[in-house]
Amino acid sequence: MPLRLAILAPRFWPLAGPGPANVLRLAEQLRRVGCLPTVATPTWQRDWPRQIDVREVPTVRLAGMPRGGLRTLRYVYALSGWLSEQRGQFDAILAMSLRHEAYVALGAGLGVPVLLHVEPGEVAWQRTARFGGRIARRCQQAKTIVATSPLVERELLDAGYEAARIRVIEPGLSLPPVTSAAAREAAREALAAINHDLFAPSQHPVALAMARFYLDEGLGELIKAWRSISARWPAARLWIVGDGPEREALYQLIGDLDLRYKVLLPGTFLETEDLLAAADLFVRPALSDGNPLHLAEALAAGLPAVVTDLPSHRRYVEHERTGLLVSIGDTRGLTSAIARLIEHPGISIPLGTTARERVRAEFGLERWVAGYLAALGADHERG
Repeated sequence: MPLRLAILAPRFWPLAGPGPANVLRLAEQLRRVGCLPTVATPTWQRDWPRQIDVREVPTVRLAGMPRGGLRTLRYVYALSGWLSEQRGQFDAILAMSLRHEAYVALGAGLGVPVLLHVEPGEVAWQRTARFGGRIARRCQQAKTIVATSPLVERELLDAGYEAARIRVIEPGLSLPPVTSAAAREAAREALAAINHDLFAPSQHPVALAMARFYLDEGLGELIKAWRSISARWPAARLWIVGDGPEREALYQLIGDLDLRYKVLLPGTFLETEDLLAAADLFVRPALSDGNPLHLAEALAAGLPAVVTDLPSHRRYVEHERTGLLVSIGDTRGLTSAIARLIEHPGISIPLGTTARERVRAEFGLERWVAGYLAALGADHERG
């Protein structure tokens, strides 16, 4: 009998970013091996339909949203009520956070296994959020907690979670076709048809960054570094894809440095395949560890990468073998590394090829899904 799984996700399609993309990818892969996942998620926009199939994955949007105050309380009550109504309809629950989804699922008393999926930053949230301590105490009772990296595992252990309850299952990725010159040109033409600002002739270098616009993403340092790149290669373009509270400050910085039309903020994209195919290199200048999914996607696409020297980045990038590492906050070093990849294709191409092969070997979809199925099976036996 197919496993009926409720996936509780704080953010989901059509929201962009690593989190929503990861949930959809996992749900799709579980369907392909015979599971029956249903995603329950907040209604972030009032005009969104309450029920919809997203790539054949049934999705239920619940009232409220976890933004604090009465809206969060409304969401917690809606999620609790929905789980109660679904009693007997699911064989397991996967909560994609250490937040309200986990708290409600573990307290619902449905008699089915509850797995917790933990991204970077979740443990820190429990330390600072209102009622975070109460949520943490309940989460520590979960039979199975999935850490998405060894770094997240260490955060959980340091916060008092038991080692016996933790499994490390790193996100899996599919490998897109190897990008050719013709494919790159076609991708750029497709993007320019959507947003003319993204027009870039095939011979012009394009660097891509994808991030949420927060201070700790280091995007200001990247824009400052690009001033020297632009002076040396006036036709080079930097696309910073994403959104967030620092958007206006970044836009102002671009203007102050006279980089308009050279550094572009084209917004968010639900699909990233054309962006990755159109770019020549990927840059992640983060100042602190976060979710490196976009970096992993870029490496899977065969892009050479320049990233800051962080533990989460070193899991994917080995300096001079699968990418280039630069010191955190080192604008000059960031400039030098980007310039090196633009100037020397003989270096950048082997870096991208080796990175792609590493992703194939260590972060394949099959291994990822098998890890979740094993965790669900083990939790079911213990439950």
